[in-house]
Amino acid sequence: TSIVSWVDNGTAFKVHDLDRFVNDIVPTYFKQTKYKSFQRQLYFYGFQRVN
Repeated sequence: TSIVSWVDNGTAFKVHDLDRFVNDIVPTYFKQTKYKSFQRQLYFYGFQRVN
């Protein structure tokens, strides 16, 4: 199963497994250890949350 993927139109991504995303992906590729820090970094670069 996928941990994270792009949505069909390619304008957003969806996290499918938050625990694995925070423990495996975030520290490896974004040098963060907390999801809230990762979120702040996304907001800083202009990303917005989509429901």
